[in-house]
Amino acid sequence: MQSIGRRLWQRCSCRQLSSSSSGRGKVEELSPAKAGSLAHQLREKLNNTKNCNESSLSLSTLLSHAGLSSSNGNSNAPLSPPIDLATTYERPADGNYGEGGLIYSRSCNPTRKLLQDAIGQLEVVSQHGQIIAPTFAFSSGMAAVASLLLAQKSPVKVLVPEDIYHGVPTQLHVCLNDHGIVHESVDMTNAYDIRQTIERHLDSKSNGHDGALVVWMETPSNPLCQVTDIQSICDIVNDVRCQHENANIITVVDSTWAPPVITRPLLLGADAVLHSGTKYLGGHSDVLLGTISCSP
Repeated sequence: MQSIGRRLWQRCSCRQLSSSSSGRGKVEELSPAKAGSLAHQLREKLNNTKNCNESSLSLSTLLSHAGLSSSNGNSNAPLSPPIDLATTYERPADGNYGEGGLIYSRSCNPTRKLLQDAIGQLEVVSQHGQIIAPTFAFSSGMAAVASLLLAQKSPVKVLVPEDIYHGVPTQLHVCLNDHGIVHESVDMTNAYDIRQTIERHLDSKSNGHDGALVVWMETPSNPLCQVTDIQSICDIVNDVRCQHENANIITVVDSTWAPPVITRPLLLGADAVLHSGTKYLGGHSDVLLGTISCSP
């Protein structure tokens, strides 16, 4: 049986296509060790490209390598990322957790970090080389919404589109209103109205009110598929910021219906992009997930 298995392995060994002097291709048989060595060299070349901010990898390349960690020396990196189930982690020899070290899975988990890094790369691919947008994964899209709004300086006002996923205004009414977060519905497709609303809000802050104003875009919207000009709204906010030095305005794009392969709001000027990964980012109705990526 061992000899049969060996012969099958040899027949199925990797082959490399090379060009001959006549221009026709010829097949060169490679041993498993040689094929593995070439694969390692390609992997190192990819890693060197990742470390160069002047060179950008394509979206397809990032997706095909998402979740894969680099091997070091003679170690073997798993091609499918393992699920880390640990809740706590051993302290280093000196007894102190180093910066970026693992402490408790609520704050950092190796598997979750691979996901966050992969999404953070996708959100800024094609412009920032291999810079990773700071990304945070949550148990659901609504958990991400609540966390983002509660992280702002109170009192908080949120400008939301007239057409928006029903869960957001419901959460604002039922839960977040009790935490000093109020909201106003606006036509997010009308840039002039948005500017007027922002200016009116800043005028009302002359009494010392210095809370945050969150300009919340959802494009395409759910359910009417209304489209917001993200860059135009972000340009308006930046212009207002220049005119009002202490203006605390944050632009957020709920891009659940337009994942990074379609739209990358951070490259259009948004401060943060949110996804309910349960929808198009997950794609198969088998994942409950929320993500937030911030401008790098």
